[in-house]
Amino acid sequence: MLINPEFKHLFEFVDHDDKIEHNAQMISYRLLSEIAKACNDKGINNKQLAKLTGVSASYITQLFRGSSPVNMRFLAKCEMVLDMTFEFLLR
Repeated sequence: MLINPEFKHLFEFVDHDDKIEHNAQMISYRLLSEIAKACNDKGINNKQLAKLTGVSASYITQLFRGSSPVNMRFLAKCEMVLDMTFEFLLR
């Protein structure tokens, strides 16, 4: 597939930090996807997840919108309240 040269810049990173930020966001989305699946399986909505993990509902919204990064403390809380374990596979 050819990309019109006028739009090529949309698919490029501005600099090394931009690429790192993008990668960090993709990792966050993968983790949140697993949390969402676990919540769905248990019938837990975002508001309930917030209450169970002791964070605000707005923080949960920010996480799933990508405007706040996932932190390890939140992941640890999710493991506890959702009775799950994050395992990482390196390829």
